[in-house]
Amino acid sequence: PVRLTVGEMAGQLLLVPIILVVWYSTSFLTDIQNKAVQKEIRVPLTLTLIQFLFGCLCSILVLRVFKLHPFQRLSFDQLKAVLPVAVCWAVGFATTNLSFGQTAVSFTHAVKATEPLFLVALNVLFFHAVYRSSVYLSLLPIVVGIVLVAVTEISFTPLGLVMACISNVCFTLRSILAKKLFQQQIVDNINLFFYISLGAAIMIAPFLLFEVAQIQQLARASREMHLRVLLNGLLHFTYNQSSFLLLGLVTPLTHSICNAARRFVIIMGAVVYFAAPLTTLNLVGTVLLLVGVLAYAISNSRLTRSGQVMALNPNPKFSHLPSSSVVFELILFPFLHRLALPAATTTAQQSPPARKKTNDSLLKAFVKGSGASGLFRFFFFCYIVYIFSSCFLSYVRYEFFEMKRMKPLKMFSSVDIPERKEKKERRRRRRRK
Repeated sequence: PVRLTVGEMAGQLLLVPIILVVWYSTSFLTDIQNKAVQKEIRVPLTLTLIQFLFGCLCSILVLRVFKLHPFQRLSFDQLKAVLPVAVCWAVGFATTNLSFGQTAVSFTHAVKATEPLFLVALNVLFFHAVYRSSVYLSLLPIVVGIVLVAVTEISFTPLGLVMACISNVCFTLRSILAKKLFQQQIVDNINLFFYISLGAAIMIAPFLLFEVAQIQQLARASREMHLRVLLNGLLHFTYNQSSFLLLGLVTPLTHSICNAARRFVIIMGAVVYFAAPLTTLNLVGTVLLLVGVLAYAISNSRLTRSGQVMALNPNPKFSHLPSSSVVFELILFPFLHRLALPAATTTAQQSPPARKKTNDSLLKAFVKGSGASGLFRFFFFCYIVYIFSSCFLSYVRYEFFEMKRMKPLKMFSSVDIPERKEKKERRRRRRRK
């Protein structure tokens, strides 16, 4: 291990608060500028492309022009390994910007704060993982919090919720795939940011054909609007790089806690900036959500150090999270969106007193299980509870019945499934001989 002098340690201690302030402020301003632009002209894909282009250009300045960091030239095979990360990056930010255009910034960030829940669900679903009880207990306040936020959100729209959920899935997969790249030492953080920004920009560019009319309207807009769009791209690069720099100076647990605090700052700042109404239940749900995220980060950090975060399910066919949940998300959500969108759109166009009255009726509809929007929220509640209960039932089953057959693994450990199959085949051949 490299030993730091007292002066270097003091310099890092002074640098961390500065990076933290830059990270929080640029993240908040990026989302505010994004929402301000989309309030006048709905161009989520155009904003996404500009963000990626700024990421490419600024990365070129850092890596190639000023040479502040060594540039890594990747081979064709290495680029193929980076491609899935770029896809998740492109879809994740595109759906995030689509969600900003449909619903409030605070609600989008509240849904995005449930990333630990999606992380556990994806690991259980695709990697047949089983977590310890402390991890599942930390997910409970996240489930309760997001249900309260979704039920009491005045600016709730089904499409905004679906886009935020898809964004969560993409960023969770991006974290898993990027962690595997770092473990294999294919690329580092800064070079990965350049390659995925370039790849994501190429992927998003053809989809601008769906926004030709809006782009023409944006071209005729004022100079202030153009400056906002460009500033959004620059701030997007700055806040992403600030996150990477902070992760290099602090532990993953500290970074997770700072990220949870960042979401709380953005949610509260957006409520104040846009003068959005905030009910008591909405505030309680937000606090519960962030408390659950902090509990998950602390539990995950402690178990990672002991190598007991999760274990592989040796018998995947008995998994409690079947593929029907994926069918539910991909098919039933858009169907319910078509049912609930007219009611949600009418609510958004009403005055604040009438909107509050309508929201109360929507809350009653949710409780009674009647009405289009109430039906959507009821199914969303059932879906979240189903994911949590499925993960927990999977844990209970293998904790008491199959734990002897499991091997504890660290979080995101790269398991080569073909190699495991080959080993099994070798064992079978030896037994036959």
